[in-house]
Amino acid sequence: MFRYNYDAKLKLVPLNPDALSNEPVLIKCQHDNKLEIYHAKITEQIIVISFLNFTVFDIAAQLATNNQCILSPEVIFVDNSQLAEKFWLVFREFMQEAHVDFKAELKKLLIKNANLICPENFSTEQKDYYLKDSLLYIVSLFEKYDFKYFSNLIFNAKFIRQTWSSIKTFSDLRAYLLKNEYDFTFVFNGTKLVPSSEHPSFNLTPLSALRRQLQPIAEVEEKEKEEKGNRHISFSPLPRS
Repeated sequence: MFRYNYDAKLKLVPLNPDALSNEPVLIKCQHDNKLEIYHAKITEQIIVISFLNFTVFDIAAQLATNNQCILSPEVIFVDNSQLAEKFWLVFREFMQEAHVDFKAELKKLLIKNANLICPENFSTEQKDYYLKDSLLYIVSLFEKYDFKYFSNLIFNAKFIRQTWSSIKTFSDLRAYLLKNEYDFTFVFNGTKLVPSSEHPSFNLTPLSALRRQLQPIAEVEEKEKEEKGNRHISFSPLPRS
């Protein structure tokens, strides 16, 4: 498992509306992003960065499938939630075990760790419904894609326990992406998917290397016109629902 060696002075910070994290863990996100508008070469690898959730795996897999990419997509979690890290460790350990009845055993896992994914103020009925909905959603993802393929997405996912407001974290992460030539990188904030070049966390300085074809052609042409007329482009923070 990937563990980011962050500065010891950067402790976990209290959650705030601008920090992409989740307590309790958000299993399923609602989004209406039109993934077919993004086009990558068959030899390129899709990277999606988000806080811990399972919808991001579906998005990454769908982007790779739509573009017939031969390389499996990769998910990178940046999350400052202790509950999120604990659940992720528990789930990864579960996935490393052999299962006779995957759905039944996953159900037991979710019930056992309900305190990590269900809000404290949920009634018994609400908790039961939420756990059932989470179970069906996770199982549906394994059924939608090849089981081994989807399992590998989980095994290869990286978890960085850090806040989204940490400049050092994203400076290092951006350097990592550029070094490995990950051109087709996205950020998913739970509702909206955008190329990483358009997310404020990645715009400490111009990131032309990350401003690639994974944008609608019309947007690319418009952006080029803007850049010719004004080299200083500002990006507004993404809204969080």
